[in-house]
Amino acid sequence: MAVYAVFEDSALGLDIRGYKLVPNDALLTRACIYTPEIVEAVLSEHPEIVGLWLKKLHDKYLTLKRSCEFENDPVACFNLLPLKQFEKHFQSWQDGGIITISLPKGSVIRVSNVKRQAAISGKSIAAHQAPANPCFVCSICSAASKDGGEYSQHRIRETKMMRKKAAIVHDTAEKKVVKTTEIPPNPIWWLSYR
Repeated sequence: MAVYAVFEDSALGLDIRGYKLVPNDALLTRACIYTPEIVEAVLSEHPEIVGLWLKKLHDKYLTLKRSCEFENDPVACFNLLPLKQFEKHFQSWQDGGIITISLPKGSVIRVSNVKRQAAISGKSIAAHQAPANPCFVCSICSAASKDGGEYSQHRIRETKMMRKKAAIVHDTAEKKVVKTTEIPPNPIWWLSYR
């Protein structure tokens, strides 16, 4: 039995948590069994498997969009926002882009929609072919952009946000240092209470 056949199970799929694409419980279990590196290699060789999972999420998006627009369902309208962000990544995927699946503890699986070509000619193996439409992937949040302008604007926003977070952490660290240095600990505290 080939390893890729294990990932063709209909119980496997993807979910949206926040604005991240994450594996469902069954896929997460398989990723833990086979290690993320092996899962990434298998899914890179068979991107059609990931395509089916993404198609299910796309169908969910269309269903929620219809419920929100035509039936005025407030729950569907609330759950539609993360899926709208997913739709941008889905369009990039269809154009030959990369999808990032977030795993626990900060690790990710990146899968390209271009199937690797492994043609053996002599001793050389043809490497992964680049997509016709190159995409830019943010190293901070793994968002994919089609053009350089959109990518640069996104990076500027991400950099500003990271600076704000760093400033907050720096301010709290300074406050902790000030509190600990203002009142030095008394090494012979039992003598000071007489």
